[in-house]
Amino acid sequence: MTWAVLCDFDHTITTEDVTDTLLERHALPEWQEIEAMWEKGSIGSRACMQQQIALLRATPAQVDAVADSIHIDPHFKSFAALCHKNNVPLIIVSDGLDYVIKHILKRHGLSHLHVIASHLGHTTGDRWELTAPFANAGCSSQASTCKCVMSRQMRTLTNSSKILYVGDGRSDYCVSMEEADFIIAKDSLLTYCEKQKLPHQSFKTFAEASQILGSLIQHREHAVPAMNEEQIYA
Repeated sequence: MTWAVLCDFDHTITTEDVTDTLLERHALPEWQEIEAMWEKGSIGSRACMQQQIALLRATPAQVDAVADSIHIDPHFKSFAALCHKNNVPLIIVSDGLDYVIKHILKRHGLSHLHVIASHLGHTTGDRWELTAPFANAGCSSQASTCKCVMSRQMRTLTNSSKILYVGDGRSDYCVSMEEADFIIAKDSLLTYCEKQKLPHQSFKTFAEASQILGSLIQHREHAVPAMNEEQIYA
């Protein structure tokens, strides 16, 4: 069997939620009311994020400063290297903000990783807008990035017979249930996998995730061909 990896970003690769940190520091207080509406299920995550980003009041330098304050799992770099060594495609699929994600990855020497996420665009001064180039009208969670569609595309583009998903939270439920062949999970995603009896293993750090991936690689039959950027965004 061949494996490809989809990995969440906020609070999976990072040790804190990047978007919430940015909003807490630089958004008008109304962002919390919008968050409460999302938590109750009154609005989808795409509408939630777009409304919250409209309340952001930060210069690019201030956004960069927040990104510079975010820590990542110290073992993630080794996990990415393990994927590369074994020709296992690794793509970060996030409902978060591409600008911030790419800034953080670059700081850690990981700018070569492919990122599929919401687009954070600077409009003028301290104002920003969020667009959703990877949204899907039929997405059951109304997410900014439809992880289920991205999973299906990745399986086709890489000729992968198996999708390994790594995540931690609510935005990962749908793809874990409908598309993933195996899940490496923590926090609320772990609870969800246990309740739904999905094939999974728990992890706390990417040191454990690397051990799990290594075990899966040992049982595969063929290497997964590498993808280029044009294929990913086609």
